[in-house]
Amino acid sequence: MSLISLPIKTAIFVTSVMITGILVSAGYVADMAATPELIAGIKNGITLALFIGAGLLITQVLYRVTPVKFKEMQEKIAVRRYVNSPERSASRALPVNWAVPKRFGSVFSKGLAN
Repeated sequence: MSLISLPIKTAIFVTSVMITGILVSAGYVADMAATPELIAGIKNGITLALFIGAGLLITQVLYRVTPVKFKEMQEKIAVRRYVNSPERSASRALPVNWAVPKRFGSVFSKGLAN
């Protein structure tokens, strides 16, 4: 039950760090008058934060690698490395009676996709 509030606390911490970073990069000092440079610096900081947030959101939405897909990709890479390895025959053709190693069996049963 103690971890229920962790995402909220993390969001508050990240927000505080972002606000502090924007104000520090803009050159803000407490009780100072707002200058055009300060306003421009704050706007630039907020714009940068929005771009970073949009990039993170796009990455989260478009990144579709599940653990199952990751395992399949690893198997395909291992098969390609084995097939293209120099210790194989010089002709690089698989023999007719070539036995598929157990660790590559699931990939060969589905077929290799390029």
